[in-house]
Amino acid sequence: MKKQHILLVEDDQFIQTLYRDLLKDAGYEVVAVDDGRKAFDQIKKDQWSLILLDVMIPSITGFEIIAKIKKEKVKVKTPIVFLTNLDSNEEDKKKLKLAKDYWIKSDMNPKQFLEKVANILR
Repeated sequence: MKKQHILLVEDDQFIQTLYRDLLKDAGYEVVAVDDGRKAFDQIKKDQWSLILLDVMIPSITGFEIIAKIKKEKVKVKTPIVFLTNLDSNEEDKKKLKLAKDYWIKSDMNPKQFLEKVANILR
């Protein structure tokens, strides 16, 4: 069976390392980037099983990446999940619905994180 290929976009190095290591230890292939432009380049050049996208990242935000995907008609058949700690206002809550799902980082322990990933990839 082919390994699941996950793009992790997270600018907090501690969280990025934690999630990357959890995913790799669970058998996933992971590419981690910490910047919106790098993320968009990766989205355009590769096919992913899942994209985990932090909302507040340098250069362009996760929301802007979704808008750019639509504007440039980039073909993405991959589920995109926002990772956030935003205490969202109404506008942000609407934007979060642009992705397949969104997860509040502070609400998940490592086991729950891996369970959520596995559920999306089923």
